[in-house]
Amino acid sequence: MLPKDGTLVPKHVADTSLTYLRVFHTVPHATRLKGRLRLRWDDDMRDDLRKMGVNNWKQKAQERKPWRGITEQAKTHKEFES
Repeated sequence: MLPKDGTLVPKHVADTSLTYLRVFHTVPHATRLKGRLRLRWDDDMRDDLRKMGVNNWKQKAQERKPWRGITEQAKTHKEFES
């Protein structure tokens, strides 16, 4: 697409069609839930590891044997039993 001054403009910049309207003029269909945000799986895991006294869990998760020991310990931890 060529503008009047003769410079080239990429098609995605010059496109003012449906994509533009969808992105910038869309109204959300639902609202966010009120109150406290839901905990993610990661948040629960970090809390459990903190209760168990595990430090540097990301580094330990990279090594199979130490991480297996931590998961076995979590399975038998009395705070986590149902």
